[in-house]
Formats: sequence, C-alpha cells, structure tokens
Amino acid sequence: MRPMTRTQLIEILKRTTGVKESKKGFDVADGHEIALYVGQIGQSTMISDVRHLSAEAEHLEATLGDRRTMFMPYEIVHMLAARVPRDSTDRRTGFA
Repeated sequence: MRPMTRTQLIEILKRTTGVKESKKGFDVADGHEIALYVGQIGQSTMISDVRHLSAEAEHLEATLGDRRTMFMPYEIVHMLAARVPRDSTDRRTGFA
C-alpha cells in the first residue's frame, strides 16, 4: 500500500461525512468516528478516536478524544476509516 500525500488526505477529509473544515484544520462531529492506519511495511497500527486533524505542510497532527496530539509524517499514513453514527431505527429487538 502506498503512503498518502497531503493533497490526497485533504481531498478525502473534505468528502468525509461528519468532518467539517475549519480555520485550524478538520473537526470530527460528535458521534462520528475517524481512525488512521499508519506504519511501514511489516509494521502498522490504527490510531482511533481522532477528533481533529491538521494537515500541516510537512506533517499531520491528529488530536485524539483524550486530548493527546500525535504528530506524524504523511509517509506513514496509509488509510483513513470513517464511521457514521448508528441510526437508532436500525436496531431490532434482541440485537445490538
């Protein structure tokens, strides 16, 4: 899998439901979930609970729900996963 570029990431964020562009970057709406898959060949991890992303010129800043901020080069970002909130009408009795 090829690494993501800054331009690709910004375009994806602009098209992602529940993500709003602001002066300081991209904010994730309440109830929505964003995760980043980062790493190198043979080693990868998922960064979940991303609440804000700032696409700086040379690096990406991801602020998590616990108020930690992670700084990473674009070369290690491989994928972004987004989940919209579950619609309460989708639930059936006995099934979560």
